[in-house]
Amino acid sequence: MNDPKKELESIQQELDSLKQQLDEANVKIKFHEYIFSNLGLNINEISVFENKILELKKNNANELSSINFDSKELAYSNLQNEIVDYLSKTVKCKDDNLERYESILKDEFDNVWKVLSTESKSYLITSKITFDSIKKNDLNDTLDYSGVCLLVTKALEIELYNIFFKDYIDYLLGCNLNLEKFPNVLLTDDKDKIKPYYLFSLGSVLSIFGLSRKNTISLGNMYCYHKFEKYCEEKLYSLNQSEIQDEIFDNAYFIEKVRKDYRNPAAHTGHLTRTVCSECLDYIVDTEKQLKRMLENMTKRMDSYVNECRNY
Repeated sequence: MNDPKKELESIQQELDSLKQQLDEANVKIKFHEYIFSNLGLNINEISVFENKILELKKNNANELSSINFDSKELAYSNLQNEIVDYLSKTVKCKDDNLERYESILKDEFDNVWKVLSTESKSYLITSKITFDSIKKNDLNDTLDYSGVCLLVTKALEIELYNIFFKDYIDYLLGCNLNLEKFPNVLLTDDKDKIKPYYLFSLGSVLSIFGLSRKNTISLGNMYCYHKFEKYCEEKLYSLNQSEIQDEIFDNAYFIEKVRKDYRNPAAHTGHLTRTVCSECLDYIVDTEKQLKRMLENMTKRMDSYVNECRNY
C-alpha cells in the first residue's frame, strides 16, 4: 500500500517545481514587456496600427488604382503621409533608447547626418524603432511591415523636396527668372503660379530632372534637363558635365526603384513582409546607403551647409 505521506510530499515537490517554472516564466515575460515598451510598441499596439493601416489602404483603394499617373501618385503620397503621421504619433520611445537609435543612424550616415532635416531624422529613427519592435513580436513572420517602409521613403521624399523642389525654385528665383521661363513641371496647370509643396512626391522627381520614364529612364524634356543641370553645376556638385549627368541618372534610378519597389507596394498591398522591409532599409539606409551616397556626393551643398553653421 502506498504511503499517503510520501505521495503528498511528492505532489508538493511537483507543485513547488511548477511554481518555480511559472515564476521564472513571469520574470521573462516582464523582461520582454520591458524591452518592448522601451522600443516603443507592444503586440497590442502593433495589431492596432496594422488594422489602421489596412483601413487607410482600403479607403484610398480607388485613387491608388487610377489610370492617370499624377492622380495615382498624389494618392500614394497622401496615403503615405496619413500612415507616417499616424505612426509618428503612435510610436513612443524612452529617451535613452532614442539616443541609442540616433547614435546608430549617425554612424550610418557619418557627416551626412548633419545635413538631414530634423523631420527626416525623426522619421528614420521612428522607422528603426518600429522595425525592431515588430520584428521582436513577429514570431512567425506574419506581421505587416509596410509602415516601416513608408517612414523611410517619407524621409527620402523630404530630402528630395528640399533639394530638388524648394531649393531649386529658390535658385531659379535668385536668377531673376520669370515664371514663363520656369520649367513647366514646377508650375500649376495655368502656368502663372509655382506648384504648392503638397503636389511634390517621389513621382515628380524625374520630370523635374527633365527625364522620361517611358520604357526606360532617358532624356526627356531638354529645356527642363538643361535648367536642372545648371542648378546641379552651380549649387550641388563639384563635377564636370559628364559626371553630373551620371549623378542625375544614378539618382533617378535610385528614386524610381524606391518608388516602384518599396513605396508603392507598402502603400497599396495588404501586407509587406519582413524580407521586403529589410531590403528597403538596406537599400536606402543600412547596406547600400543610397540616401547617404546621394547627399554626400553633393559636395557644394555640403560645404555650403557647413559654412552656414559656422556663421550661425
